[in-house]
Amino acid sequence: MYKKERWYEKLFFWFGLLFLSTYVLLPILNMLIASVKPLEEIQISGNSLLPEQYDFGTYIRMWKTVPLLDYILNTPAT
Repeated sequence: MYKKERWYEKLFFWFGLLFLSTYVLLPILNMLIASVKPLEEIQISGNSLLPEQYDFGTYIRMWKTVPLLDYILNTPAT
């Protein structure tokens, strides 16, 4: 037989799911925001939530200095 869930069991489940997903996703969001901050702003301001200016040059420098596309294409996807 199917057991009917009580309202507080369902509430506990959704709050737990919200807590765990926030616990997992916030560091990833922080990493993505920090990746577009200039290095000086990271070193000086520490934990400011949003950058004062965005610097996408780090991604351009990464693609120029590391042959990452070659590594990705050489990786077999089997």
